[in-house]
Amino acid sequence: MNSDMITCIEDFSKQTRKNILFEEIKNKNFTKAFKNIGDFGEELVLHMFPESIGSGSNGGCAFDNVELNENKTEKLAREVKTLSKIQPKQCINCKYKIPYFQKICIKCNGVEFKIISDSRFGICSKAHIEYKNLLQEYILIILNYDIITKYINIKMIKLDANNEYFNNYISNQFENSNKSNNCNLLPFSYDFHLSGPIMLLDYDIDENHNIIKNYETINSTTIMDIPVNIFTKKEKQDMNINENIETIPYDTYKQYFTLRKKNLNKDRGTTSRLKL
Repeated sequence: MNSDMITCIEDFSKQTRKNILFEEIKNKNFTKAFKNIGDFGEELVLHMFPESIGSGSNGGCAFDNVELNENKTEKLAREVKTLSKIQPKQCINCKYKIPYFQKICIKCNGVEFKIISDSRFGICSKAHIEYKNLLQEYILIILNYDIITKYINIKMIKLDANNEYFNNYISNQFENSNKSNNCNLLPFSYDFHLSGPIMLLDYDIDENHNIIKNYETINSTTIMDIPVNIFTKKEKQDMNINENIETIPYDTYKQYFTLRKKNLNKDRGTTSRLKL
């Protein structure tokens, strides 16, 4: 971890804790904490790979992170995806959504809430296929918060764009969906683990903005072991997985990995707006 990474994380922690305090004390139903996290993720990756540069774009028309050849042409591109597990929660009494750190429901004064945590990484299958010779890595950043310790947690994970299962997963969306080119990759799900995730870092940040390094191997090529509980009973039987083990090594079982059937053309359904 270099000094630029430390400064980037400290600045993010300071601003995030101000935003958390705003949610806790204002009771204005305005989500402020863990918003606009994409910029933080892209900056952190820039500092993590000092030879890389950003896109220079304010839209979505360029790679998030690139490295250049001596003649200043692009030799490697990365896409950076950042998500937060901290989302607005739902009042159990009146079903109204409120900010995660807000303590009282602004509609009914309820204090019991349903926690929602289903954020996904959006990956464009069209771009993945179109730029397959240049786009080599996806850097996935997961932000979380421990309500007991008040630690902010940052996990950074790499996906090799050439991983066989990951490519099949992407291609399936591109070739078989008439509705969207976008893959919604849920962290630590079946598709996530079978796509060969490589942990690069795992940090906790305390209330004083101190960084606690749980894990850091920036250049790791080691794919994470797969938790057995992501498989169905039949899948475990087909792979001859012992019921008494909790994880399996990726390379030992990758020949068994298959895409699950899914409805790629499912309608989103009707959305409605809650009213006070």
